[in-house]
Amino acid sequence: MLAALLVLAAQEVNPRYELWADCKPESWTKVRMHMKTPQGEMTTETVTKLLEVTPEKVVIESSSKMKFGDREMAMPSRKEEITKAPDPKSPVKPAQEGEEEVKVAGKTFKCKVWEMEQEQGGQKTKGKVWTTKEIPGGMAKGEFSSDKLPEPMKMETVEWEKK
Repeated sequence: MLAALLVLAAQEVNPRYELWADCKPESWTKVRMHMKTPQGEMTTETVTKLLEVTPEKVVIESSSKMKFGDREMAMPSRKEEITKAPDPKSPVKPAQEGEEEVKVAGKTFKCKVWEMEQEQGGQKTKGKVWTTKEIPGGMAKGEFSSDKLPEPMKMETVEWEKK
């Protein structure tokens, strides 16, 4: 979902590429996501490491562990190539843009804020993402709501190292 929300229409450079390309390989970030579903609460921690940076793409690898109720399980790691050119198949236009200060992991950042709405498969989703170039991959935090969720899903970067 985050990938789709950060690919913005009418741009010459993919913002996800820009936010990783500013880092050196071995930079990483840990994001904690929490959501309530009708079936219970779920928390996921995802560590994403930058493997490669070229003028055309970046390659990242993400590994996650998920806790749902009393069960905990590791998810298989996955690699992703993020091209410099935006993906025309998945544009999401921001409903609103702005700047706000946000506090994550005990530090305050001036962030670019993207608010957007999307409808896919009969499900309406609203999202708000705070991004900064000071964190690898850019995401400081995010909130996403859906008519299928009892309350918004929240994501926040809890640790990182930028090389």
